[in-house]
Amino acid sequence: MSFWASLDGSLPLGDFMDRFRRSLSLRWADLHIASAVASRLLLIGLSLCVALWLIGLSPSWAAAQETGDIDLVITGRLVNAHEDPVADAAVKVRIDGREWPVRVEGLEQEAAHSALDGSFRLALAVPRSVLSDIATGRSNLFVIASKPAYRTAVIPVTHPGFAGPELLADLGPVMMVRLVNASFVIAAFVFLLVFILISFHVLHETIAALLGVGLIFSVTYFVGSFNRDFWILSFERSLAYIDFNVIFLILGMMIFMAVLAETGVFPWLAYRAFQMTKGNAWFLAVILTILTGVISSLLNDVTAILLVAPVSIEIALISDTHPFAFIIPEVLASNIGGASTLIGDPPSTIVGSYLGLSFTEYVVNMGPLGGMMLLVLVLMIWLLYRKTYARARARFSPTLLARLESSARITDPILLRKSLIVAGATLVLFFIEDLFAMPPSVVALTGATVLLVWVRPDVHRMLSEVDWTTLVFFIALFILVGGLEETGVIQVVADLIGHLAGGNLTLAVILMVWVSGIASALVANIPFTLAVLPVASFLTRTISGAENQVLFWALVVGADFGGNATYLGSAPNIVAAGLLDRAGYHLSFLRFMRDGVPVTIVTLLLSTIWLLLRY
Repeated sequence: MSFWASLDGSLPLGDFMDRFRRSLSLRWADLHIASAVASRLLLIGLSLCVALWLIGLSPSWAAAQETGDIDLVITGRLVNAHEDPVADAAVKVRIDGREWPVRVEGLEQEAAHSALDGSFRLALAVPRSVLSDIATGRSNLFVIASKPAYRTAVIPVTHPGFAGPELLADLGPVMMVRLVNASFVIAAFVFLLVFILISFHVLHETIAALLGVGLIFSVTYFVGSFNRDFWILSFERSLAYIDFNVIFLILGMMIFMAVLAETGVFPWLAYRAFQMTKGNAWFLAVILTILTGVISSLLNDVTAILLVAPVSIEIALISDTHPFAFIIPEVLASNIGGASTLIGDPPSTIVGSYLGLSFTEYVVNMGPLGGMMLLVLVLMIWLLYRKTYARARARFSPTLLARLESSARITDPILLRKSLIVAGATLVLFFIEDLFAMPPSVVALTGATVLLVWVRPDVHRMLSEVDWTTLVFFIALFILVGGLEETGVIQVVADLIGHLAGGNLTLAVILMVWVSGIASALVANIPFTLAVLPVASFLTRTISGAENQVLFWALVVGADFGGNATYLGSAPNIVAAGLLDRAGYHLSFLRFMRDGVPVTIVTLLLSTIWLLLRY
């Protein structure tokens, strides 16, 4: 009889309670057994899931599956013939003639792009059967790298190996060959056009440079978007060619000069210098020229011009001398002095860093030559300006001196004291910036910002004193040179040295000096130095007797001294032209060349003889 049947009252109460207890014991036992079974089944299920997940991560398991995709990663680095990185190149994967999508930041795209150092990484999912066909030769896998002004590179990929849970194929360096196409010709033509417009005063140099930039971008986007042979330089890529270290260094120093100008210190210094030399314009020019060369070697050439040029303009006004007689020699001295030390000029820093030289090692090689060329410059400015200096002394007026003496006073001593304190601290930072890996632009901007916060000037009026025209010209010029670099024009000039030199060390030194000098007179010397470094390295390895690094010193001489020929050649030239223009004296391209070219020829000639005799 069941437990439920006993509820009708036919059983005595004692029997009923006994049966009820036995029934409860039986059901609790059943529930305990069922619970234990369920727990064991759940544990077994979870264990199976974890095991299957772990097995799924195993490459050997994935490779053993008859179906399913395998992650394939292909890496490499694109370089040109000089082993310089090729950035922003489109990199695709092609399997049996069909382009395969790649993952870029988690999204599938047709192509990836090489980084600034030329490296690329392609990630894609490939069926196991396809990889098997590739390994046995039944299918072909290629990496396709393409960029305007380069021949498309097709690189086969075979037998990738396991690296963790994925297959990995490292292609290493992949060389891309330059092309001389429409973009090459147009970039060279635009730069030549800007050069002519500036040379013959057809347009203001800043307008001419902006016109060139506009032409490059217009051709790139309006024509190059449909025909890649006309693609010169994208806007995004152009930003990589703007040397913001130079731009912000000049900006910071201009702010310093604007604050100092409020104190009246420049007329005061000019008058004291005039009084000390008793109005001898030649003596003044010698002092200022040598001072500029020394400052350029200890700080940098741009800072030297920004410090000395305002005082020189004031001195020229006092002595009734044309400012060109002071400013142009100072500019020439800044480029010569900058070559004397490791930190004086960007090409010097680039070459010294490439060779791993210390400050002392560099000075031992270039310091004596820089000092000698500075003395040669002093003699040459006497030949170029002796009549100007003589007329200045003849026109000197005691009445004018008395009037200038009354105006030559410090108008704000407190502001001057604060400015000199911050300037002194900034100067110390320039000397020790290497300890903090701090670029000069950061030092200049930090000092200028601290000064502005401390003195609280009228910001609108202060910033209006900054020569924005010169800064815009710099930016436009960097972009123009970027177009030459991107299309291979600068590389062709660099290769010319290697092809003509052959195995002759004497000829190689002469070519390195003079080709670098001529090129640096026409384009900014920073990108040209970077382009020629691999050529100098190759010739040093292959030409007997070049182990003493003479070709690198020849490159420094050509890049630094060649920048004296035109005011497009280096940053100090452009800065000085901007300062003169703000003072009401326009320094034309040809007027600068009248003095710069003779000095360049003499210094390059004497430097070539020095290098051949010493090394």
